[in-house]
Amino acid sequence: MTFLNSIFESVSGFTSTGFTIFDNIKHIDQGLILWRSSIQWIGGLYFLFSIIFLIDIYDDSLKKSLTNFLSFNSAEVLKQTIKIFILYSSITISIFLILNFFDIRSFNSLNLSMTIISSGGFLPSNNLSSILINQSQIVIFSLLMLVSFFSIFFIYNLIFFKR
Repeated sequence: MTFLNSIFESVSGFTSTGFTIFDNIKHIDQGLILWRSSIQWIGGLYFLFSIIFLIDIYDDSLKKSLTNFLSFNSAEVLKQTIKIFILYSSITISIFLILNFFDIRSFNSLNLSMTIISSGGFLPSNNLSSILINQSQIVIFSLLMLVSFFSIFFIYNLIFFKR
C-alpha cells in the first residue's frame, strides 16, 4: 500500500464517507478492519461536534433556534458535548448489542455498529450478504440504519424530553 493510498483511506474514514481503495477486504488484518471502523466512528462524532461549534461561532439566528430546541446556551457547550458523546456511544453500544442478539458475529457487529452510527460505508467484509444470512438480520440491519439517518438532536430530545 502506498503512502497516498494510506492517506486516502484515513481521510475517508475520518470524513465518514466510506470510500476505500481495498479490493478484497478478506486480505486485510482484523486489527486494520477495526481501525477503519473506529476512525469512521470518530469522524461521525467529530461531525456532530463541528455542527455545534460552527453554529455557535457563525450563525446567531440558527444558534438561537437550535439552542432553544436543545435548551442550552454558549456557556454550556462542554456540557452538551459530553451529553452528545454519551448519547452517541450509547446508541453505538445499543446497535452492537442488537446485532449480537440477532446472531451476527461480535467482530462484525462491532464494526457494523460503528459504521451504522457514523452513516459511513466501511464494511468488515467484501459484501454485506456474507454477514447478513437470514431475513431477520436483514430487517433489523435495515431498521438500525434508520437510526443514523435520524438527527442525533431528535433522539436527544426524545430521551431528554423537556417541555
